[in-house]
Amino acid sequence: RVTIGEALTCRYRPKKVDGLVILVGDSTAKSLSDGFITAAHNLRLEVIVFQQSGCPFQVSDSPFNQFCKTGNKRNNDVWSAIRILKPVAVIVSNLNYLYVRDIGLPDMPIGPTRVAWANETQKVFTHLKDLEIKGLLVQTVPELTFDLRYNVTILKQHVIGEDRTVVDRDNKFLNEMETNAVMKILDNRSILNLDRQICSSDLCSQVKDGKFMYEDSSHLSSVGSMVMAPDIEQALRLLIQ
Repeated sequence: RVTIGEALTCRYRPKKVDGLVILVGDSTAKSLSDGFITAAHNLRLEVIVFQQSGCPFQVSDSPFNQFCKTGNKRNNDVWSAIRILKPVAVIVSNLNYLYVRDIGLPDMPIGPTRVAWANETQKVFTHLKDLEIKGLLVQTVPELTFDLRYNVTILKQHVIGEDRTVVDRDNKFLNEMETNAVMKILDNRSILNLDRQICSSDLCSQVKDGKFMYEDSSHLSSVGSMVMAPDIEQALRLLIQ
């Protein structure tokens, strides 16, 4: 078990260990964790997951720390853990649109809030680079319209899928801004977008090969995260090679 201030979690160790990777973020990181742990263990990497719902992983002076229960304290403690544990890589996954579109920064329009989010994301990866730790941004999966937990009558519709142009309308631009921000300091090995596992060129669906990929309209289910494990494993392999 790891305890550094508010950074509390467990270690997930494979039988043979060649290194350590840390997954950080909010509820998105939690929903990704089953597949992430499997992918990392396949590469003989130990895993630590620091996640807290509603608290995006940010640098100390980020305005988005105001959404965390204790301000910047938790993220400061996670950064301390990263410096102490010295992982080979840190994987970041935040529900970006929650803080930009749904909540937003006080008295700031959505356009400048998007810019602020991209800038703060870049600061995270700049800091990791300064620590000589590799970084990977796993972007939010597509936000779909309905939650199958509460309306099973729409199951058929979601097997068929939702119009991708509608799904992409709000969040594609924010993902692109994140990508551009990270790519200014790193290369494309530091970005993992999982949309292709959810969407075709025309449609996006919560159901794939008879499996429920989502636990709600925004987060992967445990089954969904396991479907993503091969993509995560490939991204980790490229990142740390």
